[in-house]
Amino acid sequence: MVRHLFCSFKNIEKRVIFLIIIAVSGNAKHGKDKSKELIAKALKQFGKRVKTENLSTHIGSLAVKFFKWDGNKDEPGRTLLQETGMKIMEKNKYFWVDNVAIPLYALGIDIYDFVLIDVRFPSDIKRLKEIFGESNVITLRVNRVGYKSSLTEKQKSHISETALKNYEFDYVINTREGLDFLRAEVRKFMTNFDIYGS
Repeated sequence: MVRHLFCSFKNIEKRVIFLIIIAVSGNAKHGKDKSKELIAKALKQFGKRVKTENLSTHIGSLAVKFFKWDGNKDEPGRTLLQETGMKIMEKNKYFWVDNVAIPLYALGIDIYDFVLIDVRFPSDIKRLKEIFGESNVITLRVNRVGYKSSLTEKQKSHISETALKNYEFDYVINTREGLDFLRAEVRKFMTNFDIYGS
């Protein structure tokens, strides 16, 4: 029953896990995807097996299926994605994170060393820690200092943009405009957690 697979974790047997989850948060266009890309690239250079997951990809798939979304993240497109995501979470707040985490737990624990996942809600992080263990999840926030968002005021105040505003992350990257600044901050993050040697 696929429905139960994505809605319940309690029936999956606990196992010893060496996989590290890096849960990355950040407002729209603040650099979380680029940070994930840089971290993944660096880890692969050290011979680590890395997978990158985007919860928003799954939201987009449903937006295409049910609402004929054209894939454009303009004002109407982003609003559609926000509303689609929340309609599902009203029925099951763990749906999006379970959609990624449970198959990963069941099939990917022995395949990957690191998985980078974007998170938007405290419940996302809570669920990841329940599934993979507190010590196997590193939470990272990416802030782009001085960036003026192109989102509307309503979109910026949407709960998916604000739910983790006051969360106590394991590490916070505050970067300025420019890829070189972000690269430097990503290196500091990885050195801080000795991720290269994990």
